Amino acid sequence: MNIKISIIGLSLFCCSGLFAQSEQDLDVKPEDLLHQIYLDEPVQNIDSLYYEKDGEKLNGTLSKDGLRIILHDYYKKGRVKAVVSNPKGEPKSISKSSCFIDPVIPM
Repeated sequence: MNIKISIIGLSLFCCSGLFAQSEQDLDVKPEDLLHQIYLDEPVQNIDSLYYEKDGEKLNGTLSKDGLRIILHDYYKKGRVKAVVSNPKGEPKSISKSSCFIDPVIPM
């Protein structure tokens, strides 16, 4: 009985590598990946976008619904700060750590 369980477990372990995808399988370079920041409420536009630590500017666009900022050149881990305008045109500062910056999965 223990031998059967061991054989099944070993078979599953060996076969799992066949179904796993690596970054090379996706044919996407890490620098080509887009990232996104989810916002708590809709905003009208992005006034500035940069790494908080060193002030390096980032390129980003706002989603149509105004609830996400798509980062086009987020290549190093770090907190990102954005100054945005709410629908009334009032400025608001948003800061998100790398834990809350998600990759955009290519389809």
